[in-house]
Amino acid sequence: MGLISPARKGNSPHSPRLYSDSDIERVIQIRNLMQDLGVNLAGVETILHMRNLIEQMQIENRERLEQVQQQMEQEMQRLQDQHISETRRLKGIIERLQHDKM
Repeated sequence: MGLISPARKGNSPHSPRLYSDSDIERVIQIRNLMQDLGVNLAGVETILHMRNLIEQMQIENRERLEQVQQQMEQEMQRLQDQHISETRRLKGIIERLQHDKM
């Protein structure tokens, strides 16, 4: 079923398996789902697959949020620069009008 995929030490199929911390965490999750909740292997596979999809979607959403925040910051800076430019332009017009009145 392939619920975990440990690395092998060597190229032979008889080489010892090397379990990472994430492999061990996954085994614990599988055991908890099966023993504590009574989920069968097919259900475990579905649950773990859905968890992976959710995690991937969360990563993509965070990345998209960061992009949108960056775009908003750039737009705010552009608007601030435009505001400063317009304020200076209007100040110049007012000063010329005041000077012309004198």
